[in-house]
Amino acid sequence: MDQVRIGVVGLGWISQVVHLPILQKLPEAQLVAVCDRDRSRSRLVAEKFGAEVREIEGVAELRRDPEGHYVVVTDRGEIHARTVILAPGVEPRRSGIPGEAEFIGRGVSWCATCDGALYRDKTVAV
Repeated sequence: MDQVRIGVVGLGWISQVVHLPILQKLPEAQLVAVCDRDRSRSRLVAEKFGAEVREIEGVAELRRDPEGHYVVVTDRGEIHARTVILAPGVEPRRSGIPGEAEFIGRGVSWCATCDGALYRDKTVAV
């Protein structure tokens, strides 16, 4: 079985803690490239997970080639892969509720996927 070649664009917390460790364990997945705006982070993550670093300044386009692979067009050339994980990061939208800022990281969170396990078997307000 051919391995699926995967490139990850954006190396924030979710990529490093969720996506990349899972990909590393899948025998059918081959991490071929990583890139991030922070070049030192790219180098560290590539070394840790055994990927090539593609130093780029930005992504101009994402398209598919005739064989069905993805082509990520960057300012420094193209990256070809069967799968691309775009993880550019997000900033949670705060509600402005008094006390919210005080409790961020101390029981107030935004990501059920990321933080859900922390609240298993506990009473939670959504």
